[in-house]
Amino acid sequence: MYSNRWSPTLRQGDVAGEIPFPLPTKKTQFVSAPGSISGSELIPALALVQAKPQYVAVVSHDCEFNEDKRKYFLVAKVEVLPHELTLEELEMLRLENDIEARGAAALDTFYLDPIQGVFDRPRRINFGTITPFPRSSAGELRTLKRAELDQAARVQLRTKLGYFFARDAEDVPDGEKTDAAPPADGG
Repeated sequence: MYSNRWSPTLRQGDVAGEIPFPLPTKKTQFVSAPGSISGSELIPALALVQAKPQYVAVVSHDCEFNEDKRKYFLVAKVEVLPHELTLEELEMLRLENDIEARGAAALDTFYLDPIQGVFDRPRRINFGTITPFPRSSAGELRTLKRAELDQAARVQLRTKLGYFFARDAEDVPDGEKTDAAPPADGG
């Protein structure tokens, strides 16, 4: 799953960390800056978000790292699996990385084998945690690189990300929609 040879740059599927990864929660604080008044309401200009050291995986395609192409690149949290899995369940999750051959029940997950000296249990890249990072942090993240996926695994990751973002899903049927305005509390 991992390459014995590393690229000198960041690439899709690189595992790095631990870095302070932003974790928006209900406790996120919004701060309004002076001069950000629209009518009688203050518009938040800043958010204070909790961060916890986490391993991350680069999920942006390699071309995002071409000079001056983008201001941001995408990473996702590499996290401990949500519950204990049997050896058979772990093998099924690993096989589901090849979505075109196997299909996938865990479409938001890319299984990672343990990395010697980094983490000793299988983990997953959680696509639901994809977050932009400034391009200016790429060099620092590269110095924290702990593993690089081999080419076959990188292709599987890219394909599974494509399915995750482009999957067809049922919309709310028109008969269940109303003409009412959204609730005032946003819920």
